[in-house]
Amino acid sequence: MKDTDRQLVEYRLRDGRAVLLGPVGPQDKQRLRDGIARLSRNSRYLRFFSPTAQLTEEQLDYLVNVDQVNHVAWGALEPVQPHLPGLGLGRFVRDRDQPEVAEMAVAVVDDWQGRGLGTVLLGLLWLSARHRGITALRSLILPENDITRHWLIALGAAMRNRGDHFESELPVVADLRLLPETASAQRFAAVVAELQTTLRDGGLTA
Repeated sequence: MKDTDRQLVEYRLRDGRAVLLGPVGPQDKQRLRDGIARLSRNSRYLRFFSPTAQLTEEQLDYLVNVDQVNHVAWGALEPVQPHLPGLGLGRFVRDRDQPEVAEMAVAVVDDWQGRGLGTVLLGLLWLSARHRGITALRSLILPENDITRHWLIALGAAMRNRGDHFESELPVVADLRLLPETASAQRFAAVVAELQTTLRDGGLTA
């Protein structure tokens, strides 16, 4: 599949910059490889629990060959240069033993962090999960990753200390009004509502 063969939707971040959002597929393998190389050593460590600069071919294949039902992945590209490495990736994998729970992860290249792209990618995962009957998104977080940990807590996630890492579990509620009354949760709710309108459920349903 080529980029022109899949649905890519333009979305404006809070700073006014536009990104293209779309489901990840095998055509993104090189883009993902190059995107990981653009992450700083610290970002790679916080995301992969290792400062490795590259993934194996098997790991890359796993990340891009997804069924978009039990393994869902969304990516972001820059509209004016969509052939360049991706800007961010959000994905979740349904737990086989607990099918109502999925383990999720989000990564954004360093020079695009702080623009709200991570919130957008999490919003896409949230909507995709809700349409697939998933009621909680779980993630593993290193103790050093204070920003992500406090952000998820502000969104209503339960946080458990597992010693060498934290385990976060974010409820996927049916009604956005049930989110906490925090600034982060209200921004997230607004993004989710806007994404739902922008996508018109395209690519969200199983």
